[in-house]
Amino acid sequence: MESLEFNKIAASVLVAVLIVVGVDKLGGILYHADSPDEMSYIVEIDEPSGTVVDDTAPVMSFDQLLAVALPEGGETVARKCTACHTFEMGGAEKQGPNLWNIVGADVAAVPGYDYSSALVDLGGVWSYDRLSDFLAAPRSYAPGTKMTFAGISDDADRADLIAWMRTLSDDPLPLPEVVMEVGGAETEGDVTGTLEDVSDDASDAAGDAMDAASDAADDAMDAASDAADDAMDAASDAADAVGDAADDASDAIEDATDGDNN
Repeated sequence: MESLEFNKIAASVLVAVLIVVGVDKLGGILYHADSPDEMSYIVEIDEPSGTVVDDTAPVMSFDQLLAVALPEGGETVARKCTACHTFEMGGAEKQGPNLWNIVGADVAAVPGYDYSSALVDLGGVWSYDRLSDFLAAPRSYAPGTKMTFAGISDDADRADLIAWMRTLSDDPLPLPEVVMEVGGAETEGDVTGTLEDVSDDASDAAGDAMDAASDAADDAMDAASDAADDAMDAASDAADAVGDAADDASDAIEDATDGDNN
């Protein structure tokens, strides 16, 4: 009996050792990776040349800013003016006159409003340039004006505001023709349309790049999933093989111990 118990203990230890060795070998097969002797990709870094790059953006004229202005942004800027002005057709006078259809209108010509002599003496019409100069610094442009507003110093904000005020008309004043450099080539005339084309092309290119990246990611995920499935199948087969070997070893030990007992 003592010999039989000893043989069972020895068989259990042997099976455990076989399982541990088998799992270790399986792990080495599935996850073994050799480090390359040298890097596959070598990144070369150029030495600084000492050249100073001038990245200063070219200054845009007001007409160019106006050509690419955002009227919806100008409507936001106009909130600064609503304490003294109305903008809708037929709007009431406040401290200042109603400003419907002001772009391209005669200066100091809103019926019924009592203008200062400073505005009356200006004469002419509210062209884009005159409106810009006036709104930048009213009291400097027309000394003696009743308008106490300090002005809008930011050129882009002023362009947005005037672009929005231009829409407040049944017959908006045409935008001035400008020459702008778009993509390295000079473009004359309706620059807004040209910029929209460039923006559309950039948007299409970005969309194509995103689609390609998404497809590549899907392919990578599929490949990784397939590899994981293959690894799991291999691990399962190896585990089954180790289990079969352990069973065979246990059977052999039992046969041997039975023979000893007999």
